[in-house]
Amino acid sequence: MSSSTTKRFIDDGVRCQVLALHGAGLSRKQIYEVTGVSPTGFFRLLRKAKERGYVVGGPVLLAYVKDAKRSGRPTKAQQPKGSDATLAEEPTEPADQTGFLQQLLLPEEDDDAIY
Repeated sequence: MSSSTTKRFIDDGVRCQVLALHGAGLSRKQIYEVTGVSPTGFFRLLRKAKERGYVVGGPVLLAYVKDAKRSGRPTKAQQPKGSDATLAEEPTEPADQTGFLQQLLLPEEDDDAIY
């Protein structure tokens, strides 16, 4: 993959700056020179911002430029090579919680109590 096709992360502050510069009337070339955001990235950002309610020349809200929540399966966590870390074994028998539940549900017996 060449560096021209590699996606790079654009900070939320830079995204806000791009929209503000566009709203102020700067050209795509001038916006690229100031922020480093390519024309393609600019159009994607502008399209998404408009879908979220942005109006050119209006206020720039963080909600217009924030990344959407990613969906799908998360990537597998990689275990470092040469690591002896293993998952702890689960107990083979369930813990006995009968006594704990009885203490919660049944009052203690008091020999001196009058019923």
